[in-house]
Amino acid sequence: MTTFVTVAIPYVNAQPHLGYAYELVLADVYARTCRRAGDAVRFLGSTDDYSLKNVLAAEAAGVPMRSGQDVIPEERAGSSPSRHRWR
Repeated sequence: MTTFVTVAIPYVNAQPHLGYAYELVLADVYARTCRRAGDAVRFLGSTDDYSLKNVLAAEAAGVPMRSGQDVIPEERAGSSPSRHRWR
């Protein structure tokens, strides 16, 4: 049997929050449990990098889209704060 597990799309221009982390942890535990039971598991997670809201926020901040998308992942990784802050 194949089990498909998906999670909601996080917004790349927002800080991570407990609700999204909770969802990811639960989905991961469920996927691992299914794998241990012998199921084939497909785990899908993604981002909505080029949504209109993100494009408009980057334009308003005067930064290229790629630069704006790199802001939050850098902060999530624990590196130094980014010089671009747009939401």
